[in-house]
Amino acid sequence: MEGWISVKDRLPEYKKEVIIHTPTYSGKPVRIGSLDCTDNNGHNWKSDGYLLSSNSVTHWQPLPKPPKVAI
Repeated sequence: MEGWISVKDRLPEYKKEVIIHTPTYSGKPVRIGSLDCTDNNGHNWKSDGYLLSSNSVTHWQPLPKPPKVAI
């Protein structure tokens, strides 16, 4: 795992789910989200079906690999 990456340093692939840090967003400051689209105001993120403004997400990191489960 790479750890937290600042959105000022680089952005994840579009539509790929990552862990995002949203310190100014009420509720959960850490959540699963994805970079949804780019418009004149910057990059928009999507989490839990809601669009988040570009300035609400400060950092992101890749999701960890799922555990290996013996069947």
